Amino acid sequence: MTAPSGAAKNNRKNGDAVNQLTENKTVAKGMLMVFFALASFQNLSILSLSSVALKPVHAFSLLFLPLLLMNKEVRINKAVTVFTLFVLAVSLWNYAHFGFDGKLTYYVFGLFVVVIFQNCGKKLTYDDWLDAACGAAAFVMLIVILNDIKWKGSFITFFSQPQKSHPYFPTVMSHLNLESTWLGTFAFAFYKKGPWKWVYACLNMGIALLYGSRCGMIVGAMAILWLFIQDLPKLNTRRNRIILAVILVVGAVVAVRSGMYEAFIGRALRRFLSKGSEIGDTARLQLWQYAGLTIRSYPLGCGAGNGIKALVEASGVPTGEENWCNVYLQAFVEFGWVGGALYLYLVCRMFWNGRKELLSNPFLAALSSYCVVALFQFRGGETIAFFLLAFYLATRKPESAGKNDPDLVVRNPFLRKKGEV
Repeated sequence: MTAPSGAAKNNRKNGDAVNQLTENKTVAKGMLMVFFALASFQNLSILSLSSVALKPVHAFSLLFLPLLLMNKEVRINKAVTVFTLFVLAVSLWNYAHFGFDGKLTYYVFGLFVVVIFQNCGKKLTYDDWLDAACGAAAFVMLIVILNDIKWKGSFITFFSQPQKSHPYFPTVMSHLNLESTWLGTFAFAFYKKGPWKWVYACLNMGIALLYGSRCGMIVGAMAILWLFIQDLPKLNTRRNRIILAVILVVGAVVAVRSGMYEAFIGRALRRFLSKGSEIGDTARLQLWQYAGLTIRSYPLGCGAGNGIKALVEASGVPTGEENWCNVYLQAFVEFGWVGGALYLYLVCRMFWNGRKELLSNPFLAALSSYCVVALFQFRGGETIAFFLLAFYLATRKPESAGKNDPDLVVRNPFLRKKGEV
């Protein structure tokens, strides 16, 4: 029998150390919590090269590589992998004509996020995942509130000028619409946190109203409704029903008599109903108007991030807009008829397979709110959308995965025992 070599012994020692690290739930949960929090700070960049920016979340993700490499096998979600490979194929096919756009890296990184969550959090329980999500969300909410306080002058100006659509100030999460909407998707994860879920949900809705963010209001309302459904059993008692009624009546009276309703809610609702009357709406509608022509001109797609270039070529109409504000339309423009149909199919299949979890899994509920506002906001390959998907895939019940959709399993050739296939 041949004795193991020194290199093999070192690999085994390193593997044991990494395995001990991955099996430490506190470490794994903490790393995933920080990872998720960093994804929210989209304005931070370490290095920018052309259309590609290296952000703290990208750098932090490299810490998970040793954990993945020391696994005997790595599980990879088949649906996310297939779609990412399709995006890569279409983008490479169109490289000679449109060149490379940095948004292609969003999809690759999104797949990496899913792989990290599926393999580096295997020891975490359902409640551990909720703690990781809520810890990150609470930290991000705190930073956002502190930033809003810092720029309180912008809100004073905003409310003193009724014609303004939004306050204008440097936000934490890329743009105030995105900031408000993403904070709203995080609210679902607080459903087991007692009264704190209502604290977070109300803070989030308040931010949506302050920002005048219509998509933020939609997601915030969906989160509050979903959280309320979770608490419906508590209303079986007469005492709780009376308490709720008193809170609602007193809150409504205070809001109206103090002028808060007109200043905050009334103004926000008027903007919510003014769809199509603002500059941003006009630019968005112009993109949608020429989307059909662009799809017909490039039926096989034009590659990730190249949709606006293709639209200008097809229509001859210049535009300063960079965001399609409709993820589904963007999928058809950039990935063609086949890619758009594939994206819709995968989204619909996910919700169909998980339909029994829609009222019990907060991450699937958050994804449903994302999919609703994706008709009016966002662009393809959003990092936080991939994080929400990764959270759901890590916490869903086995039956929600689908009978004929097992994960791909990649075995590590360097960690196989002698004679193992």
